[in-house]
Amino acid sequence: MSTREKAQNLIHDTQLLLRVTMLLLLDILAVYVSGFLALAIRFELDFSKIDTKYIEAVYAYIVINVICTIVIFYIFRLYTSLWKYASVQELCNVVFAVVFSGVAQFIGMHLSHHVVPRSYYILYILVLLILEICIRFSYRFLRFFRNELGAVRKKTSNVMVIGA
Repeated sequence: MSTREKAQNLIHDTQLLLRVTMLLLLDILAVYVSGFLALAIRFELDFSKIDTKYIEAVYAYIVINVICTIVIFYIFRLYTSLWKYASVQELCNVVFAVVFSGVAQFIGMHLSHHVVPRSYYILYILVLLILEICIRFSYRFLRFFRNELGAVRKKTSNVMVIGA
């Protein structure tokens, strides 16, 4: 393998690691936001109506929820495809991973005796699903936009008019 090929592989591996790290951080943020946004939606976005025991229950379980969700997302290969080419299979992986995450949260919160409204779990799954699809699709959208912008730049050529 030539030095140039090694350098290209190193750059590719570094870019891949950066993309996976960004997805991981965005997924962690999505789990946090989904947990508290599900409560807010359940109480019609009136934060004064939310009982503190519900907020404490979500807060107490959030670290376990994040770890379980990341593991489930890894099992469903959400960090390997990166939606280079969005397909029905990748969308199904996201849907199943989010549903399994919600079921795992339901089971975990009941086993640890954390109490939240029953509708919280459905709202959590819906909010997390929307956020995850947006995260994955935004990656594809940014790649498309970058490639189209690059193609426009390549099509133009510099012209110098002499003697005009």
